[in-house]
Amino acid sequence: MNVKFEMGNRKLLPDDLPAETNPAITNMKSYRNFIRDNKSFLYDRSFRFVGIPIIGIFVYLVILVTIPVKFDTMYSFWPHVLGDILIAVSISILVWEGNLVINKEIDKHLDWYTQPKKRLVYQIVFNTVYTVTVILGTILIYMRIINYPLEAAIPFIKITILIGVVIFLLIDAIYIGYHFFRQWEKSRFESEELKRQHLQSQFDALKNQVNPHFLFNSLNALTTLISEDQKLAEEFVQRIASVYRYVLQNKDKELVELEEEINFIKAFLFLQSIRFAENLTVVLEVPQRFNRYFIAPLTLQMLVENAIKHNVISREKPLKIDICIDGNDMLIVRNNLQKKKNTGVSTGIGLTNIQQRYDLLVKKNIEILNDNLNFTVKIPLIKEKPSYANTDY
Repeated sequence: MNVKFEMGNRKLLPDDLPAETNPAITNMKSYRNFIRDNKSFLYDRSFRFVGIPIIGIFVYLVILVTIPVKFDTMYSFWPHVLGDILIAVSISILVWEGNLVINKEIDKHLDWYTQPKKRLVYQIVFNTVYTVTVILGTILIYMRIINYPLEAAIPFIKITILIGVVIFLLIDAIYIGYHFFRQWEKSRFESEELKRQHLQSQFDALKNQVNPHFLFNSLNALTTLISEDQKLAEEFVQRIASVYRYVLQNKDKELVELEEEINFIKAFLFLQSIRFAENLTVVLEVPQRFNRYFIAPLTLQMLVENAIKHNVISREKPLKIDICIDGNDMLIVRNNLQKKKNTGVSTGIGLTNIQQRYDLLVKKNIEILNDNLNFTVKIPLIKEKPSYANTDY
């Protein structure tokens, strides 16, 4: 009996489309372009050496207007103002360029996505220390250049420190705001990609339900069973109904409980056992304590179907599939390798689909091992479902 879910022959998955029309590739290219464009905003020369000095001058003028400073002890008004502007420009550039270098180094060890609070604290501390050092150093150098007594320059020092602090706060606000905005954009892109993947999975599930080849083989098998073994035929109908029921009930979900997936794969394996009999052996060893863990729906079916599709199954070469859980809470699906000669080049669409779903849902990778004797796939079980994952009907 040839009853299969043709999960390996999808024609409309993004991996099959040309790069220029592939929505997944287009979305990811758009995201990378966004990151590149926004990164150039922070590191763009015109912004760094024109925009930043303008910010410094603007801050100085605002402070000059709002905070009255007596210049009668200074040499004169305009030289003082020009000197202040020079200091404001110098501080702006030094603070911006230095903090960019510092923040870039911090990025290598702490990222905004996984450790935002720690990342923020480190940035504020290091940037503050650096900025204060730059301000004081710039003031002392300037005082020495104009040969002006430090005691007489207290108003100048105060306003310079104030300018530096405000510029520092503005620069840090720009930098932090940029990173949070970029993270928001990243989440938006990933959300769109996840929706696209989910819609594609729904389409694939519906397509498999009405696959003419599947229906033909099912009816053919059922006809044979009715004449040979009515009791087995009845069970066959019940199992195939449970397979359809599972697909329909879970077509709108991103995650399902492992127990549900196990029950589904048992029904699916029953259908396969009618076809292959003793030539296919599946050993399922999953402790009950993992029943409430979560898994992406149809993951097991894809992996089992992948093993059946690409390997010889005969009396001389029986196929064995092991499904178990290792010590790291990874669901393992392993089969002995005995590849078919005429299957052509595998596209890996099923595995790619699984990997993309896990990467988008929980930022975890699947593991694929091939030692020429066995083909093994390790799927991370999810102990607690993410708040954004849909597990309801």
